[in-house]
Amino acid sequence: MTASYRISKSAWLRNNENPTTELLDRRIGMMTSLDMGRTEQLQIGNYGIGGHYESHYDFALENEAITETSINSISNGNRIGTVLFYLSTPEKGGYTVFTDLKSVAKPTKNDALF
Repeated sequence: MTASYRISKSAWLRNNENPTTELLDRRIGMMTSLDMGRTEQLQIGNYGIGGHYESHYDFALENEAITETSINSISNGNRIGTVLFYLSTPEKGGYTVFTDLKSVAKPTKNDALF
C-alpha cells in the first residue's frame, strides 16, 4: 500500500486459512488471553527500505466514521490491542515508536510485541 502516511506492502490472511495461520491464531490467543473468535484477520506488512508508517492510533477515534471496510467490518467493535511479530532484524531503523509513551521497540527477528 502506498499513501502519503504509509509506504508498505501488506496482505490479509484469514485466521483459519491453513494450519499455519490456525496455529498462529491459537498462539496469539494464548499470549493475550483474548477471544480470537472476535478478532480481525491477520495482517502481514512489509515496510522494506524507505518504508514507514506515520504516527497513528491502532483504533478508530470517536470522531472517525466506522465503515463496512474499516476495522469494524467484523461487527465486533473497535480494536483493543495489536500484536506485532518481527520476522527479520533490519540492519538500520525499523523501530516501532510509541510517541505518547516516549518509548521505542527495536525489531529483532522472532520477537513479538503486544
